[in-house]
Amino acid sequence: MRKIINICAIVAISFGLYLAFTYKEPRNGFLVVGEKQSIQHIKNEHQNEIKSVDVYRVKTTKSNDKSVFIMDQKTAENVIKKGILRQTDNDRGVATSNPISSLPTMKNGEGIVFANNQNENIKKLVIGDHEIQVRYGSNTWFGHERNADFEDIILIVDDATFIQISVKEIYMGIIELNKVYGNNHGVVDMNNAQSVQIEQEFTKLTNATTDKFRFLESLSIINQ
Repeated sequence: MRKIINICAIVAISFGLYLAFTYKEPRNGFLVVGEKQSIQHIKNEHQNEIKSVDVYRVKTTKSNDKSVFIMDQKTAENVIKKGILRQTDNDRGVATSNPISSLPTMKNGEGIVFANNQNENIKKLVIGDHEIQVRYGSNTWFGHERNADFEDIILIVDDATFIQISVKEIYMGIIELNKVYGNNHGVVDMNNAQSVQIEQEFTKLTNATTDKFRFLESLSIINQ
């Protein structure tokens, strides 16, 4: 019995430490990808819940078995203004981060890579039949923490390079909500009825709005 109590205490302490070190910010948006027209219609379909919908062209692919999310420079700059591209602020392995405020300076024809620091020495990416010279920017991702399903690597390129990359365009929608659905720390306190209810409401909303899209990430939109 004492052993079980000790294990429960360790779990509780670990959970508390995770919450303490996790960046708590209001969850007031989410990111989807899909067809442009369908994403643009989302606000009309859910007027009471959705404040705004911003749509950007992007490309998604794989390179050396890593997911690559590709944006042109202008799109990246607009996304940064919403505070949803976030850079780690520690070396503890805990998913805490701060919004980045600007892109690194880009040279003509050179891409900027946001990825974990194991990719610091990356010099090029081969996407399809196109080789792109790249420079490592920082350990940056969308939302609360990196989602390996779509953003092992975030690649920022100039418009000419974006067009040349032989991957079909798709569209990213940044959905800003009228209501805050708890904190965007990725953890639900199952012992807190209000926390559970908020999570159920958010899940119901994202399920209802993403029938025609792929839901990628919940967001804290902090317009800069």
